[in-house]
Amino acid sequence: GPADLLEKPERHLARAPLARPVFPAAAATVQAIDTRGVGLAVVALGGGRTRPQDAIDHAVGIVDLAGLGEAVGPGRPLGIVHARDEAGHAMAERRLREAYRLGEGAPRRGTLIAERITESSNA
Repeated sequence: GPADLLEKPERHLARAPLARPVFPAAAATVQAIDTRGVGLAVVALGGGRTRPQDAIDHAVGIVDLAGLGEAVGPGRPLGIVHARDEAGHAMAERRLREAYRLGEGAPRRGTLIAERITESSNA
């Protein structure tokens, strides 16, 4: 690729006409994220494929996504949607909001080890 790609990506990469943040309805903490839902929103924008022959629009997508346990609100969006048109942006905004479960306090974490398998447990 071009030697200055990292320093000047705008010279080489397509940009979507719309790039706007998606804010939550109220300040909260990210409790859970449906990552598949976020990915399907990107596919619906054109940033992924549903069939091998589909083209990928490298200009669209969702960036700067809020992570698990992160505070979101007026100063911190759920993410920034890059779309070709208003309809695409509205669809991705709705899906992004649906993919995030928000609440108060730290998210409940599952156990890191679900089950320990030992030689005696196979008997």
